[in-house]
Amino acid sequence: MIKKIIILLFVLSFIHISYGKLNYLSKGKWRINTDFNYNTSSSIFNLNSDEKIFGRDTFNIIIPDSIPYRYILKHSFELKEYIFSPKLEYAISNNFLVFLEIPLVWQSMSNVYENDTNKYSPTFGRQITRAEYSTFFPDYYGLGGSLEFSKGIVSSSLLFGMKVPETFKNGYEQDTTNNFYIYNAYKFYLGLISGMNFEKGFLELETSYLYRSGDFGDLFHIKFEGGFTSVPNTALKGIVIYNINLSGFDEAQPVNPRFTTLREDVLDVGAAFEANVSDNVNIEFSYLITLGLTNTLKYGNLILKTSIVL
Repeated sequence: MIKKIIILLFVLSFIHISYGKLNYLSKGKWRINTDFNYNTSSSIFNLNSDEKIFGRDTFNIIIPDSIPYRYILKHSFELKEYIFSPKLEYAISNNFLVFLEIPLVWQSMSNVYENDTNKYSPTFGRQITRAEYSTFFPDYYGLGGSLEFSKGIVSSSLLFGMKVPETFKNGYEQDTTNNFYIYNAYKFYLGLISGMNFEKGFLELETSYLYRSGDFGDLFHIKFEGGFTSVPNTALKGIVIYNINLSGFDEAQPVNPRFTTLREDVLDVGAAFEANVSDNVNIEFSYLITLGLTNTLKYGNLILKTSIVL
């Protein structure tokens, strides 16, 4: 309850300086957006919000003269994700956009033991791969839109949408290669983009509530951007993203790089460079890193966005 009250106060404190930095189109225009994300992770924040890099396995063997011998090996992982997200937007009116998107995801993970220094071990002096996994799948089909209801120096936009799982049902779906376990659920969100424009800079706040069916916990999403420009048609931006789990962690499944994390608190920070190449082409390059917080993977996230108006 306290967390929800804090969120509400945070949102209300920004509503009166609302500015929508969404780039709307003229009625009847189409726009193609493509996002390419490269995400990497090699550690987790557990349910106690402690960062963990290594796991440990215990081995029991019998050495000469039938003497029991026990040793422990640490192991680490490296998870990689490549996400390609084509998105098609259409302007129903000058201040009303709708969109359709279908992200495609490639995941791979390498799980490796440390160099074995136990002289009685059968792998003494070597570094052994514990496991390797990979999978490819279409992610959620996205449908939604944005509606601008005030504009100018002070303006704002309403966000709405849904994400439909490619399986069209809730629950874990083991992929065909028996490697990753992806949890599917229907997701619906409603939010507000708000901020303020200056002569050579801007502030922008996005707040939205994300309902997730199945075993997922609902999320409150906060994204804050601030930027400035010193060269025409370009901008440097700072970004903070805070996703707050609203369902608690009493029954949460501990984070696992092979499983979809169902409940987590996540804080990401980063920077971006944006440029208008022409009147119809825009690009943005950004990098984000996860600073925590609870029951989540620590990601480094490299993003390239392009936007082309037809």
